[in-house]
Amino acid sequence: RIRSQEDLDRIGARVEALCLPLGSRVDVIVNYDGTRIDEDIEDGYAALVSGLEARFYDRVTRYSHSAFMRLKLGQTFDRGTPGHIFESAEEARAYLDR
Repeated sequence: RIRSQEDLDRIGARVEALCLPLGSRVDVIVNYDGTRIDEDIEDGYAALVSGLEARFYDRVTRYSHSAFMRLKLGQTFDRGTPGHIFESAEEARAYLDR
């Protein structure tokens, strides 16, 4: 569950710790199964994701088996972060393999 600025800070720090040493941009598949993002932090989350994409990601795709989560992510990422949100990991990987 993502509910506070502290949660956003931890996510950002973890992604940076993983990606910075690589020295190049990476393709990313994000699994949102079981994820909940509180409404009052959605704009901050979208800004965080946009910044991470700009710094570290070459191509990114997302998936969730939950239709509600896919809808919510689509609305969140409409705020400036392009997104490809699929129903399964296989669909997300196929997108990157194109």
